[in-house]
Amino acid sequence: MLGGGFAAAVVFPFTTLIELPLGLPYLMPSLTTVVGLFAASVLLTCLIGASVSALAAARLSRVDPGSTLREGA
Repeated sequence: MLGGGFAAAVVFPFTTLIELPLGLPYLMPSLTTVVGLFAASVLLTCLIGASVSALAAARLSRVDPGSTLREGA
């Protein structure tokens, strides 16, 4: 979320400074599009993080803790 906020803070105020050196028109998407893409990226990141964590927890739950402790000692 911090990355999205930082990117918005850098890009939105400086649209004309981006447009001038390129010599091309910079078409800014609507606010609803930007908010929707931001929300979708945050949701997708949370879903991927939760699923990878669940997969790791499932794999770790199959290991016998007693045998792991005996091997490490």
